[in-house]
Amino acid sequence: MDITKFRPNIVLEGAGEAYEEDFWGAISILPSGRQNAQDKDNVIDGQDKQSSPIDIVLTQNCLRCQSLDINYTTGQFAKTQDEMILKKLMKDRRVDQGKKYSPVFGRYGFLQGDGARVQTGDEVVVKKTNEERTKFHWPGLS
Repeated sequence: MDITKFRPNIVLEGAGEAYEEDFWGAISILPSGRQNAQDKDNVIDGQDKQSSPIDIVLTQNCLRCQSLDINYTTGQFAKTQDEMILKKLMKDRRVDQGKKYSPVFGRYGFLQGDGARVQTGDEVVVKKTNEERTKFHWPGLS
């Protein structure tokens, strides 16, 4: 499956179970060794942003729509079963009780602080795990 269909900002690997991220509440990205860590452009409010942990709060499930089934080359909707990603997710990923007819794949995350840079190879630690999946709530939409 082409991961670019999901338009992710950050992709993590190495979780212990499939869809484990549904329960994550916060992660911390630990920057690996950086070159020029003392570069003045990397220092904000006296802190070296290249080597400080980057905290991200994960607030909501990422609900998916028909855009997953668009062929980016032709601009047309999927025509074969292999291209129908939304249909596949509808079978077992409708797990958010706040929006029970939309499949979930991924989480919305929000940076805590300013001036963070991440790169391939940075270590990620799950800082908070929720007991239950979050429930979509948006006044007027849920």
